[in-house]
Amino acid sequence: MFLRYASIFESQPKVARVAGKRFKIGSAATNEIVISGPFVDPVAVEISISERGWEIRAVGANGCDVDGKHLHSGESATSHRPQSFTVFPYSFHFDTRFTPETGAPVAEESTLSQEVIRRTHIELLAHLDLETDTSHEPKSLDELLKIERLIEAVTKKIGVISGTYQGTQVHLAGECVRDELLNKVIVGGSTNIAIRGEKIDFWMQMATSLPNREEELAKIVGYFYRSLFPSRDIDVLDKISRIEEKFWGLWKVQVAKILEDSRLYLTLRQIKKQVKDILYGFGPLEDLLRMPTVTEIMVNSTDEIFIEKDGLLQNSGRQFLSEEITTAIIERIVATVGRRIDTAQPMVDARLRDGSRVNAVIRPLATKGPSLTIRKFSRKEFSLERLVKGKSLSESAAEFLRAAVKAKKSILVSGGTGSGKTTLLNCLGLEIPGTERIVTVEDTRELQLHHPNVVNLEARDSNTEGVGKVAIADLVRNSLRMRPNRIVVGECRGAEALDMLQAMNTGHDGSMTTIHANSAVDALGRLEVLVRESGLPSDAIRKQIGSAFDIIVQLARVPTGERMVTEIAEVLAVKPSRSGAQRQSGPELRLKPLFVRGSAKDGYQLIATGMLPTFATELVHAGHLNPNLFFKDICPKTELRTREVA
Repeated sequence: MFLRYASIFESQPKVARVAGKRFKIGSAATNEIVISGPFVDPVAVEISISERGWEIRAVGANGCDVDGKHLHSGESATSHRPQSFTVFPYSFHFDTRFTPETGAPVAEESTLSQEVIRRTHIELLAHLDLETDTSHEPKSLDELLKIERLIEAVTKKIGVISGTYQGTQVHLAGECVRDELLNKVIVGGSTNIAIRGEKIDFWMQMATSLPNREEELAKIVGYFYRSLFPSRDIDVLDKISRIEEKFWGLWKVQVAKILEDSRLYLTLRQIKKQVKDILYGFGPLEDLLRMPTVTEIMVNSTDEIFIEKDGLLQNSGRQFLSEEITTAIIERIVATVGRRIDTAQPMVDARLRDGSRVNAVIRPLATKGPSLTIRKFSRKEFSLERLVKGKSLSESAAEFLRAAVKAKKSILVSGGTGSGKTTLLNCLGLEIPGTERIVTVEDTRELQLHHPNVVNLEARDSNTEGVGKVAIADLVRNSLRMRPNRIVVGECRGAEALDMLQAMNTGHDGSMTTIHANSAVDALGRLEVLVRESGLPSDAIRKQIGSAFDIIVQLARVPTGERMVTEIAEVLAVKPSRSGAQRQSGPELRLKPLFVRGSAKDGYQLIATGMLPTFATELVHAGHLNPNLFFKDICPKTELRTREVA
């Protein structure tokens, strides 16, 4: 097992191999992992592995943080899976995919390979006329061949194909085989990966490929494929996971059987691929963009590229070669969709051709250097069944939401950033009957409603002259003239909130939207704040909200990093009590919990509270719902009650 860690004062992460069932971390030399710093205790934490799971115990006086929770000295946290934790100023992340038996590449080999790419690129630029060679993609095989021949000459000059970089050669050759193996898994064997939409970029071809060597590469890839996947009954994501877990261990054994000439060919092939990624593509982001297991890419600075994978944030270990290259690639990314970024306009939002969302910030706004965030466009098939399979939703809760959508109950989906709001909205939208007309309104299009009668509207920013802006509120108002049965707004975060409420209260039942909030109660409060900007009194606003929304679905990330529905509640607008010194003239908003998420002891299961929604009879009589599901898994905490929204 490996433990990856980095200090906030250092850009390069470190990797430590740990063994045994118990080990310690701290500044003392007797620890299994030694870290330094004025705030680090001699023994900061002690980690033990047992049948109960992983236990992280704070030993030092300064304690530690485990998944956002601070542990004081003597306190501990236990989990069934490895956790990320922080001992200031270090952050640690368990990487159980790499075990001592896998023979994972050491950090030094990866760093040296990056240095080879850096030196190759610098030397190559000295031979290129940037105006004619790198201002656009090569348009002919001759142009591409010229670039690849230059790369060969440069690598020979710096000694890559000599014995100087023996270990690096082996590592780069392994990267070549691994990448082709991933290509085979992801796109069925094609070496040309389209990551910007359906178009396959010409420069991704290998002009200097040799048929006999390519045949050898295909045989090597085929061997690894058969060895790693003896059974055909494995989906793509599981195959990718197995490659990441097992490849380097298998490569360590098999590389000795590959002839030196073949290994050098693979080394050069990989160098050409990576350098061309920099010249014409998105550099170190190319492979991350095509990897379906990576859901988000976050470039904090030139040497910090983080990714979200399996719901967890982790350092990718990849780097840009320089800040100039980082800026150039960001400019290239936004230029593909007709946008620009420069010192006069140092911040931009854009969408790639495949639907991925991009936000970029450069100097002077980004003080550490160019920053880039890409939320990748999901190509997964959306369905409530998939959420149930992934344990984001219980089977009974999914049946209830399906019935509510069919009965045209308006739904507000609430949650924090990256909690899965848009995914759930997609799943709910697919339950809308095909006989109805839908109009979707989004800031950036993410909804994928494969519906026979749907119109997609997308907001637009102003142009460089400051004109042409079309806000979401404008589109919501316009959608009312398009004869919709339902309106689906990607997110309410401004003036469109009032227009959405009015639409729901004027015959567009069953409409849906999302909102950023940490709880169902906060969601209604935030919605009220957004509408209050219109100048309406609170009584009128609460009446509008109570009449508009029937259900709130709250999502969150649990400590394991998974996105889950944590609560489903009915929105009630009730008359205020006449007792008490203070009486309100308007309605009170209350929430009746219908499903709640249990604690870690319960495995975070979503269970029914036993409370029935006021419209339960309507759902049953319409044949949408079996009432027994509400009593299938009753929450044992019978003290649950409706909550008033302050």
